[in-house]
Amino acid sequence: MDMQFQEDWLVRQINSMAQAIAKAIFGKDEPEYLPDGEFPETDRLYTRLLELLDEKRINEAENLLFAECEEDDVAYLLVAADFYNRVSQMDETELEDSGFSLEEAKEGLEDFAERFDVRFLTET
Repeated sequence: MDMQFQEDWLVRQINSMAQAIAKAIFGKDEPEYLPDGEFPETDRLYTRLLELLDEKRINEAENLLFAECEEDDVAYLLVAADFYNRVSQMDETELEDSGFSLEEAKEGLEDFAERFDVRFLTET
């Protein structure tokens, strides 16, 4: 498979999964978490994830996302959808330089969705 085609396919897969989560679970058109003070724990996590993404510390951000997740609070799922959607928009060189890949982003979103029993996104 052509490398560019594979990258485009992975980006589309991640975007589709993130949008499906936003629409099906939250009734939103886009997988965007908007901190509003109603959920201070997820607001803090989201802010920290964006800082780490800006610093190109993607692995650290993903580890933090999984470590901080509270599976009884579905707001974390929207944070994850937003996070992986943002990662998928990063340049492949940025990802490589950060020791991360689109494959890891797709797997991470699938794993996160499974934590919340969102199974329509994963292969059965």
